[in-house]
This record gives sequence, C-alpha cells and structure tokens, in this order.
Amino acid sequence: MTNETEAPELLPCPFCGGAAQHTSRSNSGDHSWFQNDVDHWIFCETANCYVHVGMCETREEAVDAWNTRITIAELTTTKPKKGETP
Repeated sequence: MTNETEAPELLPCPFCGGAAQHTSRSNSGDHSWFQNDVDHWIFCETANCYVHVGMCETREEAVDAWNTRITIAELTTTKPKKGETP
C-alpha cells in the first residue's frame, strides 16, 4: 500500500475550492456484499459541498479520479450540437 507521504497531492474541490480528503473502509463483516475488500474515495471537506469521488479499488484510482478535470474547451468541443449525431 502506498504511504500517504508518497501519494499524489489532491487538488482542491473543483466547485468550491475547499480541501479534499481521502478515506477508505474495509468491507468485511457486515459489509461483505461489497465487491472490493477495501473501498477508497475522496471528498470535499467543506460543509454543505458534498462533492465526492466514490468507491474506487485503490487510493491511487480515487486520487486520479478526483484530480481529473475537464476544461471548458474540451467540454464545448466534444459536445454535439442539437440535431447532430455524436
């Protein structure tokens, strides 16, 4: 498992700019119906923001998902116009 000090830095929340935090949970015992032994997710620490990336198999996957951002240019160039087929 990756040491927290070696892990990639978490970017701030893309919506409010708040700090992000990693957490995980073991899926043994009462949670044995979950697919993974341990689930990892990242969430914004700002009260009432509620933004999160959930249930990744590894911390690295969760961090990558959280830190992946799309630019306005990417969003507008990939979205088909009304009536066009993608």
